[in-house]
Amino acid sequence: EALLSANQVDEALAVALDGHSTDKTWKSVLDNALMDLNLTQSPHRIPEAPENLSLSSTSYSALNNFQACPRRYRHRYIDHLPSRPNPSQQVGSTVHRILAAASSHVSDVIIDDDDHIDGDLHRVLADHPELLERFRKSRWGQRPATYAELEFTLSVNNQIIRGSIDRVDRLENGTLEIVDFKTGKHRSSEELQSDLQLPIYALAASELLGTQPEQIRASLFFLGSDHEWSLDWSIDAATHARRTITKLLKTMTTSMFPKTEDRSKCRQCDFAHICGR
Repeated sequence: EALLSANQVDEALAVALDGHSTDKTWKSVLDNALMDLNLTQSPHRIPEAPENLSLSSTSYSALNNFQACPRRYRHRYIDHLPSRPNPSQQVGSTVHRILAAASSHVSDVIIDDDDHIDGDLHRVLADHPELLERFRKSRWGQRPATYAELEFTLSVNNQIIRGSIDRVDRLENGTLEIVDFKTGKHRSSEELQSDLQLPIYALAASELLGTQPEQIRASLFFLGSDHEWSLDWSIDAATHARRTITKLLKTMTTSMFPKTEDRSKCRQCDFAHICGR
């Protein structure tokens, strides 16, 4: 309660969950956080949105949330309401830790050293052995990474986007290959074409590593379905992506954060009941 009264919602959530990620516990913490922000579960008592929001820095995840639903973005990144514990995200984070380590040691990826791998990793590997096996058989599992978990800052129209690229390989022919690993199954081509993750990564890698767009290949590799999807990247594509991101950032700073019209986005939303959905 003391943490919530100090607006330290994330810390309060960690204390409340205490390693037990139950919906019941999360719901209680969320309700307390809503009370702390003078919100209720009624969609008619949402406080006014801040005017001329200042975005000194943001991330792909924040941009993606805004595209899906401006109201969801607001609750997560402005109101700082706690998110529902998500086992799939926990698996994803754990697998990414494994792949980051594996990318540096290709010859033998040994994941049974208790000095280096904790219990969470063992549980994920026991429940999802196919994820690491698909990585091993992929071309990324056959060679060491040039960069793993490459952190970047990308400046777009005087605003900063921060992030980390799962893996970047510099190939013998000079090509820079970017890959982001997904633990789920692949999505529709339409969804992937409109997603800004790879364009942001490609723009950032181009600046950070001094590589022309024609020398960049960016892909998503879905470990859950053994499926690869690659971005069609060029100078024109880079110019278009930068314009799209600039427009989106401007919209975010002037938005009143309306609810999405696409109710399919609400099905897995942590804050749907706040909106009356």
